[in-house]
Amino acid sequence: MKRLILFTVFIASLTLGARSVQAQVKIGSNPTVPNPNANLEVEATNGQKVIVDKAIGTVQVENLPSGAITDSLVSADPSGVLRQINSDKLVSILFAQTSSMELPRGYPNPVTVGEQVNTKINFLTSAYDKLGTVDLSTDRFTVTKTGFYNIRLRTEIAVPKPGGTYVIDVIKNPPVSVSTPGYYTYKIDEGESALGGGTLEITKVVYLMANDFLEAAWSTCAGCGGTQIYVLNAAQFSIQYLGN
Repeated sequence: MKRLILFTVFIASLTLGARSVQAQVKIGSNPTVPNPNANLEVEATNGQKVIVDKAIGTVQVENLPSGAITDSLVSADPSGVLRQINSDKLVSILFAQTSSMELPRGYPNPVTVGEQVNTKINFLTSAYDKLGTVDLSTDRFTVTKTGFYNIRLRTEIAVPKPGGTYVIDVIKNPPVSVSTPGYYTYKIDEGESALGGGTLEITKVVYLMANDFLEAAWSTCAGCGGTQIYVLNAAQFSIQYLGN
């Protein structure tokens, strides 16, 4: 009888232990002190943990920087260690793949042209050149690596009289100057046009080869609304590398 009782107690303890194992498992350091909210917990010797939440099954990894920002991104470094990327860091990464040239609003002696004039935009400043592509002496971007680029050209042009029309374009690798016939056959867009003054913008994703170069130009209409004078008040031209 005594043996039967001991055997029963032994079987009961195994059953309880099995249920306990099924409920929570902890591996590594401090194996007898599991997180009460975890089904599975792995603790390293430095105290960092990987936890599988018991209620909803999500995984919490504690090798992120302390004070991680909600909804931040996570990436793995070459060693496999997870790193947090907050919004500021993400912006800096994207910004590092961008270059720009500008003709700032309010610049001295705004460019003024008449009718039927083709003009390359002469940019004065570069706010940032993270890609190393800006050449203000030629008003060009010359890309250094092959891949996809997001191109953006934005202009502000004043047309004093009604009826004036103008077009802006982004030109790739033109072998001739802007004043030469055939220059605009090298444009990479469909040409954005506007009737009257205002803001005009081109945004386009293009595939460029290393050493390709881009220029920005605008053209005015002949006989549109009588004799016209067009004034280029501001322009911004930027490229962003998207990858290959």
